Amino acid sequence: MNVVARYAECTPAAMTNGMRTPRALVVDDNDDFLCTIVQTLLTIGWDSIAVSDPQRALAVCSDGGEIDVVLADVVMPELDGIEMAKRIKAVRPNLPVVLMTGYADMVDKAIAAGAIPLLKPFSMLALERILSDTRESGVEDA
Repeated sequence: MNVVARYAECTPAAMTNGMRTPRALVVDDNDDFLCTIVQTLLTIGWDSIAVSDPQRALAVCSDGGEIDVVLADVVMPELDGIEMAKRIKAVRPNLPVVLMTGYADMVDKAIAAGAIPLLKPFSMLALERILSDTRESGVEDA
């Protein structure tokens, strides 16, 4: 099943106090985890686009939509997060990609792909910090 969260990818990101709400593209083949991340993002003030198919995520990135960061699982069928990150970086080199993994041996591979590793399980505070860091580091203007 290809899950797309309630947030339409074709509409501009929501505005808060005259500023655009930050938006994450969330990619995970586990629908329960995907929904959990989307709800966590809402809690910390982020909008999101959620997809369970890495190929769909690549299409969303290629469309040049308003995305501030990609949050993706590493282990997915057909196309893993490492390869997906490389392909995203080829199209949008300044778009931060955070790769979520429960495997410590994937950290170096994530970094080599130009991504930021985030080890599972992680806290909401850890996710919020990493997202804040990507925003402060001069991320891509979509």
